[in-house]
Amino acid sequence: MLVEGMRGAGKSFWTKVLHDPVLRGSLAQSNTDLRLKAELQRVTDCKALLWDKTGSQDLPNQISVTRWLSNPDFEPMLFWAVVVLAQFEIDPALGMPEPDPFEPWKARIEWAQDKPERMIRALKVLDSKFTATGDTVLVVIDGLDRVSTRFAHTQSLMRGLFQLLLEFRYARGLRFKVFVREDILSTAAATVSDASKIINEKVTLDWTQQDLFGLAFHTIAQEDGAFRKRYEEVSAISGKSVGERWDHPELLTAATQEKFWIWLAGPYMGNAATKGHTYSWIFKHLADGKGRISPRTFLLAVKESLTATQNNFSAHKFIIHHEAIRDGVRHASNARVEELDNEYLWIRQAVEIIKTKGRTVPIDWNDLRSIWITNKDMGNDTVSLIERNQANALIPWEPGSDWDTKVNALRDTMSNIGVLQLRERQRVQRIDLPDIFRLAYKIGRNGGIAVNRKS
Repeated sequence: MLVEGMRGAGKSFWTKVLHDPVLRGSLAQSNTDLRLKAELQRVTDCKALLWDKTGSQDLPNQISVTRWLSNPDFEPMLFWAVVVLAQFEIDPALGMPEPDPFEPWKARIEWAQDKPERMIRALKVLDSKFTATGDTVLVVIDGLDRVSTRFAHTQSLMRGLFQLLLEFRYARGLRFKVFVREDILSTAAATVSDASKIINEKVTLDWTQQDLFGLAFHTIAQEDGAFRKRYEEVSAISGKSVGERWDHPELLTAATQEKFWIWLAGPYMGNAATKGHTYSWIFKHLADGKGRISPRTFLLAVKESLTATQNNFSAHKFIIHHEAIRDGVRHASNARVEELDNEYLWIRQAVEIIKTKGRTVPIDWNDLRSIWITNKDMGNDTVSLIERNQANALIPWEPGSDWDTKVNALRDTMSNIGVLQLRERQRVQRIDLPDIFRLAYKIGRNGGIAVNRKS
């Protein structure tokens, strides 16, 4: 029921695949996990609830949600019950008001607040109806971080959604698939009893080093016949054409992938192994603080490595020059931080202050904490500046929290989403910044990749 993923891991991609009957059908017939195939083949229809920046769906907006959740008696589970029911033809006997053309959700959601038993019963009748006809209808929910800009409200909505998921955990006709960011999921889970029953069954969209290299090789192979030929020689397995797409039936082992990557980029990030091995080096330096890389980031780094080699090292004996790989990581860092700025509007302020104050990483936690709250008496500290952006961003604490709560929430949330790495050295907590973020923010690090390319 729950799918957890970082930015760029594929949450919106899977929402689109599940919602599109053609894509869903193609996947159900593909060479994929047998359990997934069986699940997809049972789905007869899919409704998607997607809160995105385009506002392409007529869903409750942030202003309305803020107004409703400001009422301490508002029950968020019934909010979800109304939104889900509205995707189907509603039985007139339920008595739910018709939507106002200018305020389509107000009357329905407010009407449902004192009818909890009636609303849940309506959903269970819907489930029974689908079960009786042999149908499985999937409701996909994505973009939960955009339903509200208030942290407490987002937590309340997640609590209500957890309660609904627990109520329909064993439903057969009406099924749910919820895609959620890891920072929202980790803080919401503690607010609902029995949430562990769902959390323990969650799926995490993780991409291993082997997955990412396989994806990169597959992507390049679609465009280059010579590449495909060499790929088949190294793997000793022939690919095949499927329509306009070239497909290889197996994911290469890590050892075979490294052999092929060495053919492309050489073995080392310089003249000797002491500079690093190219196959492991690119993965290590693209990873966030939790060792994760999104496919978008990895593909961009490989693409830029190829482009930089053509532009700057065209006479090199390998297809990819090791310095071009560093350029690829820098380029990917800029793109990843741009994504981060769109997703978390407050992170740039929390990170750039490290450079502004002339610090490098790793940095002692006490030093970083001091930097974040400098000038707090005048309200010009980093924490207060972030808090003022509450109307536009999901800030990881509630206004009015004490200073320890705020700075600890800032540190822990950034660690949870992989921007910071917390290390312990001689009983002193140290804060590190992975290269995938550090390079774009242009923060120095002893022994790390240079922020700017050497001339």
